[in-house]
Amino acid sequence: MEQHSKCYCSVPFCSNSKRKHPNLSFHDFPKDTRLRGKWIIAIRREESATFTVLRGSTYVCSQHFRPEELYVKEGGSRARLKKGSVPSRFAWNDFGSRHEDRLTPYERASTRLGLNTEAAAGQRDELDDLEAMLTEPNANATEHDYCQVRVLIDCTEVRCETATSLTLQSESFSNYKNHTTFKSLVGVAPCGVITFVSKLYTGSISDQELTRRSNFIRLLQPGDKVMADKGFQIEGMLAEVGGHPHHSPLQEVCAVHQGRC
Repeated sequence: MEQHSKCYCSVPFCSNSKRKHPNLSFHDFPKDTRLRGKWIIAIRREESATFTVLRGSTYVCSQHFRPEELYVKEGGSRARLKKGSVPSRFAWNDFGSRHEDRLTPYERASTRLGLNTEAAAGQRDELDDLEAMLTEPNANATEHDYCQVRVLIDCTEVRCETATSLTLQSESFSNYKNHTTFKSLVGVAPCGVITFVSKLYTGSISDQELTRRSNFIRLLQPGDKVMADKGFQIEGMLAEVGGHPHHSPLQEVCAVHQGRC
């Protein structure tokens, strides 16, 4: 079927049309149900009242296919798709090139720790010192420091769809994740066994309020120590049951090398 000037690309964040980009080709969704499903998943759409795939009116432009998936018949001028092709180049993956620029695990970890990888490359002595502090026994630490640690706690968040209600959006939006989430408190014993999981709360709740509402504190006994990030300001709640906070030695290392815990 010859393409007309009213062809529009149905991929999110793509505003290409035949009128604005006559050099692009626009391709119907395949007739094969299974392949059509792959296209819908690839472009991150879902058939509903607001989006329906119709032959002759729902298209994906050639910008979202790899060059080797397109061909032109001899004597023809219109680009065609090879059988089985699936769109794979989108705005959310830098049009297929993101994997080439993917950071190494070391670079990703350094970014999270706030380290400058280029500067770190020329400062191996400092990194060696840091490694030594993490691996060598702490002269001030004894077995007694850890024998009463009952549990290690932290919060985890699970991304969720954004609600249409502005009120629900506000309640579930997490500043830490910059997205709407559900949040839970998880406790792990020193041996690695998960011993506590709270119910889910909306992402805007603070760590302290979540700890209070989960009734986690009621499970502790006098003298128990709880290891947590310094962001958990739960000293008062622990004191009510005779518990004590116990911060990780890694925070002291961070304080020495970065001026903060």
